[in-house]
Amino acid sequence: MLTRVRVSVRREDLARALESLSEVQERTPEWLRMNRTIADLTFERKDYSNAVPWLLKVVSMDPETMESRTKLAISLLHIGDLEAAETVARWTLELSPLSVDLHQVIAESLLARGQTENALPHLRKIAETSPFDLDLQIQYARTLGKTGNYSRAVAIFEKILQQAPSHAQTYYHLAICHKRSGKPGLAITLLKQAVENCGSSFVAPWLLGDELLPLQEHETFPELRALLAP
Repeated sequence: MLTRVRVSVRREDLARALESLSEVQERTPEWLRMNRTIADLTFERKDYSNAVPWLLKVVSMDPETMESRTKLAISLLHIGDLEAAETVARWTLELSPLSVDLHQVIAESLLARGQTENALPHLRKIAETSPFDLDLQIQYARTLGKTGNYSRAVAIFEKILQQAPSHAQTYYHLAICHKRSGKPGLAITLLKQAVENCGSSFVAPWLLGDELLPLQEHETFPELRALLAP
């Protein structure tokens, strides 16, 4: 029976899976397993709106299941129920305080509601738990920069460049930090390094955006312009 449900969901035949489920007595161990199977496979299909009610059923009957609670938090985030996603994620953190997925749900929920400062502790925890994931490190550093914590952001960006000297987006975000903190000369020096390590095709478009366009007024900009000349 469980195999039949799994095959039906994978074939996106949810009606057949529900028919199989209707043949089982509710709230029995087999009923829970079948609900969990439908919930998990619907989640894997990224059909989050349909995954939520199935995950809720599983969690209501087996509230100590961390995996289903985590999937529920992620699904709620994806369908835009931000407060509910945060609530479920915080509840589930009691079972796994270091879960990157749960801290990410909370951080994204807070950021989407403009609560950047409140998101920082969760982004820091993510960065500490995943020191070699450059995308997560950049996410944390960018948020630090947005809140005016330029020195901490710069330290993280510089560490990333030590590990990955050709990581173009790191140069971009680090240059913005230097510019915002009143150090346009440092920003231009950094962009010259970016041209050498990443190529002018990456750097030239950055100077047309609102963030870095003002650097063209700095006295050392002609040195950078010369590197960008075709």
